[in-house]
Amino acid sequence: NDKYMGIRGMPSATIDLVLYGLEHTMTDTDISSQTGVPEEKVREIHALVKDTEHMRNASQAPDLGL
Repeated sequence: NDKYMGIRGMPSATIDLVLYGLEHTMTDTDISSQTGVPEEKVREIHALVKDTEHMRNASQAPDLGL
């Protein structure tokens, strides 16, 4: 069962390729041309990564005083 099919409508292996490109500072256009993923989909994934960055970076998490 592919956990990304319902979320982005793509196989997880394809999402992984897009994420790899983003992690290696490739442009959305280059990622699209090298993976075959439409540039609009790459931009959606890129925006999702940016919008959820705070969830992966402990230094940006609020101090809850715990």
